[in-house]
Amino acid sequence: MSYQKLDTGERPLGGPRNYQSPSFWSIFSQRYLKLPTDPDESSDVSQQFSLRDLAWIKIRALFTLAYEFWKYNWRQLKKSKVNYTLGFFACFIVVVVVSLLLTVLANTPVVFLSLAERIVSEADFEVWSDNANLNLTLIEQLVQHSDSQGKFGFISPRYWERTPFGYAGCNSLGNNVTGSLPAQCALASTASLALIDSAREKAIGVGRAWPFGSMKPNEIIISSQLAKDLQTGIGQTLAVRIDPAAYLGQAWTMIFSRRNSVPGVGIELVVTVKGVVSAGAYGRIPSRIARFAFMEYGSFFPQLVAAAPATLFTPDELESARAVNLYEYASYLVMELPPSERMKYYITSDFDAIQNDVTRFGSDFSYLVGFNNLKMTLPILDNIRAFNVVSMFLGLIINIIIFILLFICVVLIYSLLITNVETRTFEMGMLRMLGMKRTELITLMLNQALSYVLFSFPLGLLVSQLLCVWLASTMGSLLSIQVAPWLNGGAIGMAALMGLGMPLLASILPIRAALGSTLAEAIDTRNSRTKAVSISVNRSEDETFSLPQVLIGLFMISFGFSIYYLLPYSLLSMNLSILLYIFVSLLVGMLMGLAVLSQNVQGYVEQVLVAVLFFWDRPSVRGIVLKNLVAHRPRNRKTSLLYAISLGFIVFISVSYSIEVASFKLNMQQDNGCFLKIRAVGLVNGYPNSISSIEQIEQYAAASSHIVNFGWVSTPLLNLHNFNSLQATNLGHVKRYNWRVFGVSPHLFDVMIHDPEFLSVASAQTDGLPLLESLYTVKGSSSMIVGSLFEKAMGLRFDEPFLLDANVQTATGQSSKVYRPLLPLAFLNGAPGFQFSPFPAIRSQDGLVSLASYVRLANGSVPSVERIPMSAFIIQLKDDASDDDVDQVKQGLEAIFSGQTGVSFWDYRDQTDSLDTATSILGYFFDFTTIVAMLVSFFSLNSSMYSNIFEQTKEISVLRSLGLTKFAMYRIYIYEALVLVLGSSFLGICIGTCVSYSMVLQQALFTQLPLPFVLPYQLMAVVAACSLVFSVLASWGPISFLLRMSIVDIMRYL
Repeated sequence: MSYQKLDTGERPLGGPRNYQSPSFWSIFSQRYLKLPTDPDESSDVSQQFSLRDLAWIKIRALFTLAYEFWKYNWRQLKKSKVNYTLGFFACFIVVVVVSLLLTVLANTPVVFLSLAERIVSEADFEVWSDNANLNLTLIEQLVQHSDSQGKFGFISPRYWERTPFGYAGCNSLGNNVTGSLPAQCALASTASLALIDSAREKAIGVGRAWPFGSMKPNEIIISSQLAKDLQTGIGQTLAVRIDPAAYLGQAWTMIFSRRNSVPGVGIELVVTVKGVVSAGAYGRIPSRIARFAFMEYGSFFPQLVAAAPATLFTPDELESARAVNLYEYASYLVMELPPSERMKYYITSDFDAIQNDVTRFGSDFSYLVGFNNLKMTLPILDNIRAFNVVSMFLGLIINIIIFILLFICVVLIYSLLITNVETRTFEMGMLRMLGMKRTELITLMLNQALSYVLFSFPLGLLVSQLLCVWLASTMGSLLSIQVAPWLNGGAIGMAALMGLGMPLLASILPIRAALGSTLAEAIDTRNSRTKAVSISVNRSEDETFSLPQVLIGLFMISFGFSIYYLLPYSLLSMNLSILLYIFVSLLVGMLMGLAVLSQNVQGYVEQVLVAVLFFWDRPSVRGIVLKNLVAHRPRNRKTSLLYAISLGFIVFISVSYSIEVASFKLNMQQDNGCFLKIRAVGLVNGYPNSISSIEQIEQYAAASSHIVNFGWVSTPLLNLHNFNSLQATNLGHVKRYNWRVFGVSPHLFDVMIHDPEFLSVASAQTDGLPLLESLYTVKGSSSMIVGSLFEKAMGLRFDEPFLLDANVQTATGQSSKVYRPLLPLAFLNGAPGFQFSPFPAIRSQDGLVSLASYVRLANGSVPSVERIPMSAFIIQLKDDASDDDVDQVKQGLEAIFSGQTGVSFWDYRDQTDSLDTATSILGYFFDFTTIVAMLVSFFSLNSSMYSNIFEQTKEISVLRSLGLTKFAMYRIYIYEALVLVLGSSFLGICIGTCVSYSMVLQQALFTQLPLPFVLPYQLMAVVAACSLVFSVLASWGPISFLLRMSIVDIMRYL
């Protein structure tokens, strides 16, 4: 039997009605495998071929069929290069963005680690002892004996005290400077002198970018501020005065152990400036310290002994001094995590995991050395804690970006595939006539969808890897931290999942559309496929399963479960991550819902735009534009939805980012209440630390031309040494709350930041006086300003007193209860620098009294107003004060209080400098996201306009034959694209504004900050301009292609 003739599947005239045409598979089997498809001959085939041969034939048939499909799709791709290019770039962008963003998200903790290192230094741990100096030699022996892995060996000793004085401009400096240094030297300043082992610290990872190496004897490195004070620089000579007994402590006093007392002496060292460093000193000290100096740890003590007066030591004492090993008398130690494993501890967005791992490491070291003798702080971990919520929010934003990007790219590929189906309806109808089955048609379209990914996925990964290398290099240079230059494994997996899954997901509806049309409709070339009116007839028995209803039901179930269970679970467990995910998911749901609702008003917006923008054009042109918009609405709906979601998403992301930055800055302003202040922290000899030299500070502030006003804040009443506890209660002793009571100067709120949102008064009885001044009246002397929460929580009223319940320690050492009745003078919702709130979540709040009332409430521990321990001196600068003016004020005041331990400046500029670096990095990231969203929207618009124009070839030819000019045809389709884009952009901006404003309200509720709602007008203007350009580009190409043809050729064009 011959199989050379190809069976076309035609039923012979008059043949049986149960005749079935051969399938597409049968045709390919006859053409390529030369096998019979007649069942009667299958027995002959089994006799001629073994099972192995049949299996191989089957495999060959599958590969051949796949090859034919790819070959067929390749021919189609060459015909529609633009559509394939759009789909290719959509998949390419998704792969690049997803893999890169997830890698960036995985490395985001590096940014916060760098910010923490700039603020508090690069030391992971600081170890000290209250009782004595630390013997580093002994500690290293213990570590080597017990630490087999060597993970605790990254330790370096330090001394740090604020006792030395540096001088410059002296008349003559020799090895021994005699006489009074202030008389000899023209300039003087005070600084903190740190003894460091430069090589050792750099080896363990503290001061990684330190450029100076080790310092030689008689060399010093000073801060830029100290150099400015002394008007000196590199190579200049300084004299540094050391009080060795105060500075070195036990290391110095043991030399004179045979004497009854240690001789008091000041030793002057003549040193040469080796280098000048800025604040932070390359990660060696906190950035808030402005005046400091470094000397080498190993050579300092011999240098000090050599510079001491010859009569200071006896021969035995001199021998003991020369034998001192300063490494056995360290003031404190800095310790690092193992450098090879350090990033593993911090490179996670889960702060709880970071805290658990780092504290466990510190606990193991303390247990190994002796936890009962050591104290330890974790400066970097404590600082990273402040970025915890920011990190979680950034992760949410990136996940939202990925979700929105996936959605718009799915819509784009769907638009491309549905365009391909609609423009090839006749061709697919012919394939079905030739016997192509439904499964084969589905396989053909899936192959076409996957062809977008075939080259875009590997190329996208390659580009992502190159960008990742560049980004790692940039971040490493900016942050001084080594960042892994490789894509994250999870990012690659997610990019593969989304890159491959996106075309498959987008092809579902186009496949349904291809299979939904009848064969007669598919091969009909006489009638136009554009229908302004459509009629559908549905059978009742076919409505048993409704996919939209199922999806809506699943969404409502998920929504109900998240609100009913996950929301209270996150609140009870204090899991902020789940809570933020719920809130942001609701915001995304609002955005998507508003985008869908906006489609109901899209038509009205388009009519208004046509009437407003093109009123000057002919009514016939405007009428055709409106009819085209109606006829193309089913297809344009995808583009308008895409534009609305993209622009809404852009506005939402921009506002979200600005809210985070504003929240961080406003939170610092709210907590401190000012931009510059002197603060005292900690305890001194068991008493609360306070600012001394109050009179001199006030005299300088009053005389300074850069200071407008100033005010004082006392130490909290509970911090006084004789207070054990302090609570506020009502007269019935039913409700009790912990309060921090401060004494404040009468004009303090005038000095603090003048923002009406910060100072929010719920109600007050001040008799027309300013709020704090009323505390200094007769009535105010027995009153207190409290939070508005307690007006309801404790049932407080202006005419009814409440009790301040204090547990104090008497002179005999016994505890006693003291009740002080006070009247509420005002109820505040918020105030700068203090904690007030109307919400019960903030139970521990502040109370404000006059300074005289503070003395009375102190129960004898403060004898007078002049002796009140002050914790803060608030400074109000002129609005036009420059940075140099602020530095001048700081320098003048620091000369007054410089000798005090625990007293320093808080400068708002120091806190925002590190934020600016993160802001610039994240700004580039959000700009990139905006560009990607606009490009994807343009791709969808281009695809829609291509289909709209090419399916109206008959209408265009008819209009041209009736005399409509080419210029008029250009205007019609450019108008259509312009109205479509402008209408969608307007609705998208409205959607983004609504969602963003909702987010601002929620953030303001949580943070209790006056967060501003500022629309990104510049970004919106850029988006609108891009939309205009994109609308012209999307319509110009297709219509110009057709108009270059003759009217007859346009009529024949399929």
